[in-house]
Amino acid sequence: MSFRYHKFFMDQQHETEWLNYMAVKGLVLFKKSPLTYYFELIELPPETFYKYRILTLKAPVENGDSEAEITEIAKDGSELACGYKCFAYFRRTEGEFAEYNDAISRKKHYSAIMQLYLSLFLASVAVLNYQIVFAFKQKIEEEPIVGVLAIILSAVAALSLAVPLTYYTEKFIKLRKEVKLLRNKETKGSFVNE
Repeated sequence: MSFRYHKFFMDQQHETEWLNYMAVKGLVLFKKSPLTYYFELIELPPETFYKYRILTLKAPVENGDSEAEITEIAKDGSELACGYKCFAYFRRTEGEFAEYNDAISRKKHYSAIMQLYLSLFLASVAVLNYQIVFAFKQKIEEEPIVGVLAIILSAVAALSLAVPLTYYTEKFIKLRKEVKLLRNKETKGSFVNE
């Protein structure tokens, strides 16, 4: 039996937690499309359920260019459940996922979101500046309310984009530090093993 759920997530961590919650209920992800998740109800042995991890790949999952990256990630015992664009949904029943891959993937994810909001914010600020110059150029002669409303709406749009931009910038900075620590730990571990 299959189920379809419509969900929107702005945070990869919350999406992963929700997928793990669904897995505990016995629902296994087999397909992902925009805002839609497709699950199958399966029976696993008692106290056994899938754990999910979402990784951001360099190329789309459906593209053959990402095969080597998927194979490398799957070496730790996880399997590819499905993919959507550059997001790969991996699952496993035993053990933990590699912490390093997760941190890098989340860093890429937040970097992409941050760049999107930054471009929208800069475009919004440019429109705001144009509106201000346009309003002063006309000296608000004929219809002052139109110029004032345009300035207010542009300012609200710019400020509303500033909030998620700062949120994702903070997350990106934390992840960059986490990746740096993991890389340092990884290099120190390689010296110990030699």
